[in-house]
Amino acid sequence: MNLPFGYSFTPGYYVIPVVAFIFYVLTSLELIAEDIEYPFGNDDNDVPTCKIALLYTSMLPNLFDFFTLTHSSFHPKTLRS
Repeated sequence: MNLPFGYSFTPGYYVIPVVAFIFYVLTSLELIAEDIEYPFGNDDNDVPTCKIALLYTSMLPNLFDFFTLTHSSFHPKTLRS
């Protein structure tokens, strides 16, 4: 609220577009902050946590196969005995 009065004595009538531009920037920043505040919801631009979890779940058996092939001492059958 003090922004127009603080600039009114120095730049004269140029304060009108300056204040309008600053208001536009701050309002845009506020709207962007509200949009990205909760990234784990069900909106269109949220992080797809279910898809990521399904991807990791589908890749997990392949990872265990690769690990047991490269590190034969950590094979599950040798660890049980």
